[in-house]
Amino acid sequence: MKLGKSSVAELVAQLKEEKMQSRDFIVPTQELHITAEEKPVLVMQNRGAVETFGINDNAHRQIAERLGIPYKYYQRMQSDYPELLAKNVNGWFEKEPEQRMLRTMGGTARAFLSNRYHRIDNLELMQAVYPVLQDMNDVSVTSCEVTPNRLYLQVVSNRVQMEVAKGDVVQAGFIISNSEIGFGAVSVQPLIYRLVCTNGMIAKENSHRRYHTGKRVDMEDNYELFTDNTKILDDMAYFAKVQDIVRMAVDETKFNQQVIAMQKAIGVAVNPMQITPVVEELGKTYLLNKNEQEMIVQNFLLGDNTNDGNHIAHFNQFGVANAITKTANSVASYDRAVELEKIGGTVMFADLDSMLADTKAFVA
Repeated sequence: MKLGKSSVAELVAQLKEEKMQSRDFIVPTQELHITAEEKPVLVMQNRGAVETFGINDNAHRQIAERLGIPYKYYQRMQSDYPELLAKNVNGWFEKEPEQRMLRTMGGTARAFLSNRYHRIDNLELMQAVYPVLQDMNDVSVTSCEVTPNRLYLQVVSNRVQMEVAKGDVVQAGFIISNSEIGFGAVSVQPLIYRLVCTNGMIAKENSHRRYHTGKRVDMEDNYELFTDNTKILDDMAYFAKVQDIVRMAVDETKFNQQVIAMQKAIGVAVNPMQITPVVEELGKTYLLNKNEQEMIVQNFLLGDNTNDGNHIAHFNQFGVANAITKTANSVASYDRAVELEKIGGTVMFADLDSMLADTKAFVA
C-alpha cells in the first residue's frame, strides 16, 4: 500500500486550505470565453464584473469533451494555433448556450461540469466519516491522501484477519474515495491488506457508490454558489447513510469468502518461465505500461519475506495479483497506485486460466 500523508491531521489541514481557496459558479456559457494564448485564460462576466481564471488540464479536457472537440486536436490547437482554439471554444460557447458549473480553486478553473452536478466536497466527507472511524476501535487509517483528482482513506481492521497460506496473513479493510471534479463517485470499497508486503488489494464486489448527480441548478445570471439549507439537509441525510455503510464496511462473512477465493487462486499455478508473456497479456487488458510490467515480473519472481525471516514465493494466480499490488507501492502517482490495487483485485478473482489460455503459462 502506497504511503500518502504522514497523518490524518496533515490531510485535514490540506482539505481546509483547499476549501478556503475554492469558489463555485453557475455560468451561462455566453458569459465565458478563453483567450488566444498558449496558456489560455478563462474570462467570466460576473454580474458586471470581469473575473479571470487559469485553466488546469482537467478543465481543458472537460471543455473539449462537452464541445465535442477531440482532445488531441484541442491540445494541438492550444500549442500550435491558440487563436483557432479560442475561435472554436468561444464560438461553441455562444452558438450552443447552456449553464455549466465552474469549480475553481486558487484562481484556477479545475472543473467544467453539468449544472446537475451535486457537490460532495472532500472536507465535508472527511468530517462525516472520520469520527465514525475513531469510534471503531479495531480499525486504523493506514494510508490517506488527497490528489488533484481524488481523496483517499485506506482503512484496515486489526481484528478481522486470516491466513491465506501458512505465515501469509491478510486483514480486512476498506477504502473511501471521492472526487470533487468529476473523476468519480463517493465510494466505499472492500480492501484486503497483506501483512507480508503491506500490499493493499481492492475488490469490486460489495462496493457502495454515490454519483454526484442532483437537481438542476438554473440561474438567470451567473451566480457564485454557496452552501444553502437545502444542500445541507440533503448532505446530512446522505452522510448519515455513508456513516452507516462505514460502520458495516468490515464484514467478516464476506471477508472469509474472499480469502477462500484467494486460496483457490493459490491453486492456479503459473509457470515462472512464462511470467513475462502473462504480464504482457495482462498489460493489454488493463493498460499496464512497460515499466509497470517489468516491475510486476520482478515482484512475481522475487516473492516476499515474512516477519520471521522465511521467504514466500507464490508462482500462481495469487502471486500474479500480489505482484501487481506490490508494484502499486512503487509508482509515483497515488491515483495510479490505487488503480493498480484495483487491477490486482480484479486479477485475483478473475478466471485467469481462461483469460490467458494461449500463453501456455499454467502448470498442469
